[in-house]
Amino acid sequence: GSVWQQQADGQWQQVSEAGFGSGSAAPAIVDLAVFQGYIYAGMGWDDAPGQVWRSRDGTTWQPVTTDGFGDSSNIAITNFAVFKGQLYAGTGTNDGSAQIWRTTSGSNNSWSNVAPDGPGLAGNVTGFAVYKGVLYAAVESSSGVDPAQVWRSTNGGDWTTVTADGFGDPGNISTGGFAQFDGYLYLGTRNEATGGQLWRTRDGLHWEMVVGDGFGDTSNIKIESLLVHDGLLYAVTFNLQTGLQIWRSEDAIHWEQIISNG
Repeated sequence: GSVWQQQADGQWQQVSEAGFGSGSAAPAIVDLAVFQGYIYAGMGWDDAPGQVWRSRDGTTWQPVTTDGFGDSSNIAITNFAVFKGQLYAGTGTNDGSAQIWRTTSGSNNSWSNVAPDGPGLAGNVTGFAVYKGVLYAAVESSSGVDPAQVWRSTNGGDWTTVTADGFGDPGNISTGGFAQFDGYLYLGTRNEATGGQLWRTRDGLHWEMVVGDGFGDTSNIKIESLLVHDGLLYAVTFNLQTGLQIWRSEDAIHWEQIISNG
């Protein structure tokens, strides 16, 4: 993976080495974040430990960690979030449990593990959201068969379970992205039996399903991505049969399909 920067004339220029010098051992840049004047890049998804790099100007990069925060089972740094003045990073594994790390400065050796791996926290952090002063983390099992989880924390250090059973449906094995829209927090799921689902909450604790059948197409097995634009909520599906679809809604109840067949 590499970082590219759009120039003033609209052209793109590569501004990092491939894999930050690790080549194919760092095949993906999974997430980017801006914190205290630096841009951070999280890398991974090979057998090598995940990495974090940062840059003050976007073109000169320095390593923050190249060994998965000292744990070789952390093979990816999957997501970042900024919460109450600190930068958070989630990890992914092939066979272990997820971890959540945080820092006040972002520099090397300043990170601490605030959600250590264990039986409660499944294998990969798939997303963060800050909603009404609370930090949320979506987590999926590295096995790919256990139900997805959502955790939350009011201080970033003490975490409680929102759901550990895929919102009551064990077929919800992973999640897509979070979005905030019209006073609700939304999260999509992957469900290969019934089609992807979309869930929402007003208080972070009580969730309701607003889409339950892949928008009427069970081959839409996951609601992969959510985005708010011009007062509408957009949802993109993962569909191996006919290609992705894009849907949009002004209330998250009534939906219009605008793209099909990839």
